Amino acid sequence: MADRITLADDGRYPWDRQLGESEKKYAYFRTYLQLGPTRTPKKTVERLNIWAAKLSRRTIQEDSYRHRWVERAASFDRHMDVQWQKEVIEHGRRMVQEHLKTGRELLAKAEKALDAITAEELSPADVIRFIDLYSKLTRLALGEPETWVAVSGPKGGPVQITAVPDDEQARKQQMRAASLEIAQRLGLGVALGELDEEAILAMPE
Repeated sequence: MADRITLADDGRYPWDRQLGESEKKYAYFRTYLQLGPTRTPKKTVERLNIWAAKLSRRTIQEDSYRHRWVERAASFDRHMDVQWQKEVIEHGRRMVQEHLKTGRELLAKAEKALDAITAEELSPADVIRFIDLYSKLTRLALGEPETWVAVSGPKGGPVQITAVPDDEQARKQQMRAASLEIAQRLGLGVALGELDEEAILAMPE
């Protein structure tokens, strides 16, 4: 079997045409390379024999050995992996920038809309919803979790729900009572009758 070539150290890539490699042999290698990670000499022969004179697997195996196809293809695959990772990182960076731009545009429109709203126009449900939204925006800006649960009851203790009733109506009444206590602790000063189901569900978690 012929001696193996030495890969050039003149700045060319291993998958470029090497010194002592004919144009025809390099074309064979390119066919092998383009088959991807599952490439084999057998697949290369099958591909080449579609377009060219019949080649034997032995010929391709000898070319593969002499011209270091496996080594050169491995270098090419590593290079492509690095390029792909760079593309993924760049795509993520662009996506974050686009999201931030969209967020700034939405915030500007929201601020403009809020300027046109007077306090008298806000319902108890609106107040609770705005407090919740402000809290979420603040946590996001500080890089904190978007949702957490920390509700206190009398004197800083937990809100007491000693048991969950089986009856749905009783559960709703219990939820309304607990929600009233939360609303009062938020300083909303609303009466139990003013809290409909929508207002309760809109309360911050």
